Amino acid sequence: MKKKKERVIEKVTGFTGAFGFSVPTDTNVKVSDESNRVTKTLTEIFGYCGKMLYGSKSFGREDCEKKGWIFIPNANLFLEGGYKVWYGDFIINKTNKSKLNKLMSKLNKRIYLLYESTGRFLAEPPIDTYLQEHDLLNKF
Repeated sequence: MKKKKERVIEKVTGFTGAFGFSVPTDTNVKVSDESNRVTKTLTEIFGYCGKMLYGSKSFGREDCEKKGWIFIPNANLFLEGGYKVWYGDFIINKTNKSKLNKLMSKLNKRIYLLYESTGRFLAEPPIDTYLQEHDLLNKF
């Protein structure tokens, strides 16, 4: 039986989702079977979409800073081509960057990490030049 959110996604996008899985829907998104599989994989690696790692953004930043990590609350991950594939609290560290790099190698596609302010509530799916401009993985 489909969950309410899946039924809403199907109604809005006309997409039923590969493997019974649904794409993040907090912005205008493009969907494909491939982006849906990537969302499923990222969820297995980093946890469910919308995941909060800390109860407080400031505490998250302080805690990560002590460890030499960078905390990105409400981060957005996009697949090359403007497909939003995951969102939630994200920590940039060697382990997570390595996981993303391995996935990008396997897919032979780029994944972009954006702040909430640049990756959420977009009027239309972003183009690759916009994603490249705002990508955080190459900045840290």
